[in-house]
Amino acid sequence: MVKERGVFREDYCRLTQVNGMQKTKAFVALSRKLLRVIFALARDGVMYQQQGLTLALAA
Repeated sequence: MVKERGVFREDYCRLTQVNGMQKTKAFVALSRKLLRVIFALARDGVMYQQQGLTLALAA
């Protein structure tokens, strides 16, 4: 999730470095965000597409 090329890597770095959030709290925040994305995918009945997900999260 937050590895070198993970989908949420930029968000993790922003939370920990810029906002000064503890790593554990940042991981929990991103886990909740991922859960919301998974729920939306299940609710809408669509398949995961990284490019579409990235654009949706940026909006």
